[in-house]
Amino acid sequence: MRSGRWRRRILAAALVAAGGLPAWAHNGEAPGGSAPNVPPTLGPPAAGPQDPQQPTAPVPRATTGGQDDAWRRWWEVQAPLLAPARIRVTTDGPLGDPPPPGPRVRTLDDAAGAEVVPLLLWAIEPKQDFPAAVVTACYRALGKLGRRPEHAEPLLAAAQRRDTDRDETETALGALGLLRRTDPTRRLDDGMLARVRRSLALALDDQNLTTRARCVAATSLGLLADQGGPALDVLARDLWSRLSANWASDEIPAAILLALSRFPPDVVGEDLIQSLRALGVTGMAGKSRLGPVARGHAVLAYARLCPQPSAATLLAILLSRRHPDPVRLGALTGLGLRAAAFESGTRVDVVRRVCALVETEPAQSLFRPAGLLAVARLAAADLDAGSGAVVEGSGADTFLFDGLASADLGMRPFAMLAVGIAGRRTPKAVEVRGYHTFRREALERFRKLLDEDRGAGEARGAYLVGLGLFGDEASIPMLAARARDGSGTASPRAYACEALGLIGRAVPPAVDTLRTVASERKGDGFVRGKALAALSRLGTGADVVTAMADELAEGGAGWRLAPLADALGRCDHVAAVEPLVRLVRAKPTKDDLRAHACEALGRLCDPEAVPSLVRLAEGAAEMPGHDGLRYLIAWLWL
Repeated sequence: MRSGRWRRRILAAALVAAGGLPAWAHNGEAPGGSAPNVPPTLGPPAAGPQDPQQPTAPVPRATTGGQDDAWRRWWEVQAPLLAPARIRVTTDGPLGDPPPPGPRVRTLDDAAGAEVVPLLLWAIEPKQDFPAAVVTACYRALGKLGRRPEHAEPLLAAAQRRDTDRDETETALGALGLLRRTDPTRRLDDGMLARVRRSLALALDDQNLTTRARCVAATSLGLLADQGGPALDVLARDLWSRLSANWASDEIPAAILLALSRFPPDVVGEDLIQSLRALGVTGMAGKSRLGPVARGHAVLAYARLCPQPSAATLLAILLSRRHPDPVRLGALTGLGLRAAAFESGTRVDVVRRVCALVETEPAQSLFRPAGLLAVARLAAADLDAGSGAVVEGSGADTFLFDGLASADLGMRPFAMLAVGIAGRRTPKAVEVRGYHTFRREALERFRKLLDEDRGAGEARGAYLVGLGLFGDEASIPMLAARARDGSGTASPRAYACEALGLIGRAVPPAVDTLRTVASERKGDGFVRGKALAALSRLGTGADVVTAMADELAEGGAGWRLAPLADALGRCDHVAAVEPLVRLVRAKPTKDDLRAHACEALGRLCDPEAVPSLVRLAEGAAEMPGHDGLRYLIAWLWL
């Protein structure tokens, strides 16, 4: 365990006043970069110096490793953006129902203020002397839930420490970015916001920190970019000016560019947006030449920020073989993300060219999954605009359906997800004749796969999610049967449960099945968690929450109880708060289980309808990643 002496110094440092934005210098790469053992995104890690002593991010519980698992990592990160909004139970968050008449119902927000935040502050007190795993879990939760300036003080103090546990420093830097709030009434005041940004900027410039810590600091500045406050345009310009330093690797520049991509376009300005495009094409930032990963993120930032991005420009970058693959991937991903900004005829042309390009790529090329996802986004945007041109005249349907039968088992699940994304039901899509043709053929293929139960377990999970995204009520009996079938691997059962929740119909076959699976005391924790989350999406399951809470109270091995704590953190029920709080405070609780409970409380009471990190990872998950982003994305699995 760590000495309480250092912890007392950290909290004492929180009392030191600091304010105003500094005159930031341009510093170079810190020695001892990073390539930790964290789950990769679709792309390989960025090149850079290695540090074998780099602390590692928490390993996502649902990750089993192997190429076939990549789709799961992508889906779990993107699900909050793609899935229909769930019903939030007893919460006053933006997705909550109007309060019922009569006495006021206790909400998750009430519980966060009265119980959870005080608990987190208690757990990080030096006299508790909890290990780093518990402290970092509390930092993450406090970043999500802190509601007053004094709640940010411990995070500021820990972020400024340089002689403490490196994982605590990195987590505190990331947690400062989680102080972002969509609701203006919850945001930090300008003075505290300036202090937080100053602390992050100093960390970004600190060559004594690890590369990963500096990447996390840059990323947090991006997370806070939409909060307003003083001198935000100055911050954008100063971040841009850092790119001209003599960097030893692409990781920190890529993090800076990703941060810039989250700034409001009017703050960044047209000249800087066009400079991002030029950087992607030429690789030159001032007199410095940046590497391919940073250039790829520059192209993606241009696509995100430009009010009217040029499809011709992005296509030219994508199709030019003289550009490195990460640069072309940035253009491909940008075309998908900004699909709604293009005219229907432009979308058709883009899809045709993307399909032709992907067919020429090697089997293991990163352009294949990224191309499937881009085509799906383009098709979905076209349908949502009331047009059937893409699904009827571009070859997108054939391209996506052929992917379902691909011999490459690593790519096939991405085709299944892509079909699900393209075929989601929207008010305008249902008015398009071509949509119904596409949907009918897709459902026939998905149901055949479900009925025959063919393919690897990982791939089966992908088409189950696809059925859920389609909202296919006719598949409920088959999905319920699959969820109850304990003879196979855990993944298909888990995603059959998730699909039942995505469909969103609280009919007896779905609800009864999910309750049965969630109540299986000997069942796999991952499967039970998916079942409970699905029940919460359907607006039911309070009885299962109580049953799981009783299991926690009974005690037992940490490996068995940790998945229960994780599941309660995803259930959206205020009834889950008390048992998790008890678990954290109980002296006999093992520290690894205590950390899981703190993570669960942060996730359970998070007031953001869509977590900030999800927004940051949209599109960036398809890119060759920088290490800080992969570290932060791993938090989404906790």
